[in-house]
Amino acid sequence: GTINGEIALVVSNRMKAYGLERARLANIEAVCIKDQDELMAKLEEAKIDVIVLAGYLAIIPEMMIKRYKNRIINIHPSLIPSFCGSGFYGIHVHEHAFNRGVKVSGATVHFVSNVVDGGPIILQSCFFGKVDF
Repeated sequence: GTINGEIALVVSNRMKAYGLERARLANIEAVCIKDQDELMAKLEEAKIDVIVLAGYLAIIPEMMIKRYKNRIINIHPSLIPSFCGSGFYGIHVHEHAFNRGVKVSGATVHFVSNVVDGGPIILQSCFFGKVDF
């Protein structure tokens, strides 16, 4: 489906994240924030309703998960429950999967919970074949 909303703020915990530049080019406010309290204050100030994690590599603090219960969505580059949890992020996930000999990989969209990559699954999509890294 669709979400009736707009991208109001882009945040990264990495200063050189390309997503910050893309947001600025689209005239969307973009900031680098590493402090959890500062992040919570910024989200409140911007009146954020839903958070989408797309390449955000920091663990989300429990206070934020409670405040935005079932309103934080993560995009994970594997078919959860395979190749997820600590250390599994970005292209490394697919490298691990194909090095293990899997024939199918993909991505999962899920709600964020206190368990890393353990929240309820919203959607999964897969692809087949070998990718050269």
